[in-house]
Amino acid sequence: MTNSTDKLLDSTDDVATRVHINTTYGNNNLREWVPSHLDLKTDEKVLDIGCGNGLHIRDVANIVKGENCCFALDYDKDMIFQSIKTSSNVSPKINFFTMSMDDIDSSDNISNDFFDLIYSVYAFYYTKNEINLLNSLKSKLKPDGRISIIGPHSDNNKDWWTFLSQFIKIDDNYCKYTNTEFMKNVENYAKINFKEIQITEFVNKISIPSIDIFRQYWQSNVYYDSEYDSEFEYYAKKHFDECNNFQYSKKAGMITMKKPSF
Repeated sequence: MTNSTDKLLDSTDDVATRVHINTTYGNNNLREWVPSHLDLKTDEKVLDIGCGNGLHIRDVANIVKGENCCFALDYDKDMIFQSIKTSSNVSPKINFFTMSMDDIDSSDNISNDFFDLIYSVYAFYYTKNEINLLNSLKSKLKPDGRISIIGPHSDNNKDWWTFLSQFIKIDDNYCKYTNTEFMKNVENYAKINFKEIQITEFVNKISIPSIDIFRQYWQSNVYYDSEYDSEFEYYAKKHFDECNNFQYSKKAGMITMKKPSF
């Protein structure tokens, strides 16, 4: 299977499908977990990097409450349009921007020494260079500010990858976005450039009850290729003939770096 990096970008519908499946058939909820672990305080200035449809920043705004406190960006103008639409009645107002995270230094909307918290949920790995971006984000923090990066951790999706390996080889370009080496780079940066670091793990054990739902999950991934549909059906039927569900675990780590060393 050969994919180029620009094909590794999710559509709004595909993201929604995967989130729905992981939430409906899982035993833990990432949406509830994220704000409860960000240590949010009233009137803090917060920036969401790669906000998608604005789900997390809306929850954050409900806790922070202060006016002109919540900011969010995403490269996808359709995602930002959806974010603005679904956040129109949210108080306090959220400031949304259409821009690549890698262009943050060229933006007049994102000030230096301004934020108490900058966070990213399953989006930070789309950067072209995580070290350059972390340096840029560090300059946007107040002296006692913090950055929280949430992404794949430990043996995330291990059973799913084992299933796929029976009939398909995932492009190496995609592996960057799913393996834990990326998060190790973030952790190493934090240890060098911040005075405090904290790592918290999130685990969602998912049990898919039918081939139909299992097929939806397969088709909602960026590496989906209809060329492999017949192989997928064969191995999926074989699995469900032996088991009444398919189980895998989504594992995320939250790396929080506090008090930057300038």
